[in-house]
Amino acid sequence: MSKSFMKSKYTNRNIHINFIMITKWGIRILSFFMMVIGLTYIIIYINLFTFGYTIKEYLEFILKRYECYLFLIGITLQMVCFYHGKGKKK
Repeated sequence: MSKSFMKSKYTNRNIHINFIMITKWGIRILSFFMMVIGLTYIIIYINLFTFGYTIKEYLEFILKRYECYLFLIGITLQMVCFYHGKGKKK
């Protein structure tokens, strides 16, 4: 084998680091869209106040809708992604 082939700039460590970065950005994008969808439904359901719902009834309704949980899941994933890599750097 040639020496240039053996001195490749791509090592297992570089490939692993690139995979982690792609995964983190993928999770960030996914969680952003989850937050947008969840918050959109929460805002749309604010129209229930025009039908005479109280704040208590509104919150009970929101807590029963699974698409509103997407907002909380998205925020949680964002926080995990942003604060996960804040440990020791080598």
